[in-house]
Amino acid sequence: MAIGSDSDASHHRATLPGSSRSPAPIGAVIAFTMLNSVGTATVTNGIYYITDSGYGFTRGLNLGLGVTIGASYIAGAALAWRVPAWLRSVIPGLTSRGMLLLLMALMGAVCLIPMALVLSGFGPLTSQGQVEGRAGTAGMVGVVGVWGVIVVYSALSGVLWPVVESFLSGGRRGEGLRRVMGWWNVSWAGSALMAQILMSPLVKDDPQTAVFEPALILAATGVIHAAAALVLARLPREPAPHEDEHHGAHPADYPRLLITFRLLLPMGYVVLSALAPILAWLLESLGVPDRERPVYGAAWIVPRVIMFWVLSRWHGWEGRWWAAIAGGGLIVGGFGVALLAPILVPEQGTLVITLVGLGVFGTGMALVYTAAIYYAMEVGRSQVAAGGTHESLIGVGYLLGPMCGLAAESAVALRIIPPSGFGPALFGVVGVLALGTTLVVIRRVWKLSSTPVVRTGEDRGGG
Repeated sequence: MAIGSDSDASHHRATLPGSSRSPAPIGAVIAFTMLNSVGTATVTNGIYYITDSGYGFTRGLNLGLGVTIGASYIAGAALAWRVPAWLRSVIPGLTSRGMLLLLMALMGAVCLIPMALVLSGFGPLTSQGQVEGRAGTAGMVGVVGVWGVIVVYSALSGVLWPVVESFLSGGRRGEGLRRVMGWWNVSWAGSALMAQILMSPLVKDDPQTAVFEPALILAATGVIHAAAALVLARLPREPAPHEDEHHGAHPADYPRLLITFRLLLPMGYVVLSALAPILAWLLESLGVPDRERPVYGAAWIVPRVIMFWVLSRWHGWEGRWWAAIAGGGLIVGGFGVALLAPILVPEQGTLVITLVGLGVFGTGMALVYTAAIYYAMEVGRSQVAAGGTHESLIGVGYLLGPMCGLAAESAVALRIIPPSGFGPALFGVVGVLALGTTLVVIRRVWKLSSTPVVRTGEDRGGG
């Protein structure tokens, strides 16, 4: 879920007929967010457990699917503001609430496609390379159907979240907005945890029997979107107008911290999108049964939820440079520990060390995400929103991560490195990107520091 130019959309909607002068009920916004987050978490991060156990995707195919998700995300983010305008021109009188209802219908329908294919005899391809269905062609149709679902769903979700955020931020400002953003972060992150736990019983240990279950998980996601549509009755027709806030009183370091976290956040998404497609494979290599992998794979989500809650109440990190260093270090370090644990530690302790690494990674993601939102709000919209740059950067992160994995996978396939070298190779590629990000941060901060800065407000310290 991106931040940045979302507030611009709210600003443009301020003059729309039907705009409420009061903020949308926070309970309804959070309920709608939680239901949709279960769906989007299932179809983005959770899809790899489904394709691994039910559709027989190899590590390379899952990484290819990750590239597809990244490309679809970029397309959705690029069209996030054009699609609503186009829909309003095609459907006169369409409101923002009506747009959300339309998105729920489309996303729910898309999630039913795999089940429709199974019931028509186009079953999934199993990990043994056999086909559950009438013939090999039928199985391949089922696989292609899943790819199509992911492409369409990812693009639709790219349109969904900016509209949801406009209902969250519309009519709110200052401390009130920061408080509800904290609740919002905890709610969507907690729903992602719930999604992986709920799908676990439907992930089959025996791929030969996994005919209906993979499609059933996606169909259940469609039902959840239908339930989310019912919540829309609690929302106004349009979000409240965006309240421009004067940001004159912020410490001089804040613009530099904003630049830093705006670059650290997409770097975090590079790491996340490199990790998610291979997590099922990593846990399988550690002896975790298929059915338990989504639960173990949530080891990075649990600390992220906890940290979102802690950071929304404890503000000792604000204005502190150590938070940027710690956030970036935790992301890359946790990823490295999780990925390289099978090589670096004895066999009996590998799983524990891997889970610890995932937890460290999740903690870093929460810190960087929270700080990126905070400084964007403190410094002001005019300095952070430039034509959807933020969403595009996150989209690039989603795309680059699995591409790093494909580079390592290709090196194994071409016998440039042994199979055991996949983990170190992937960590090396991601590490180079992280180093490059660090150098860009240093360059941009140094350039900004060389510009005379007029201090405003009281400096809260640079830690």
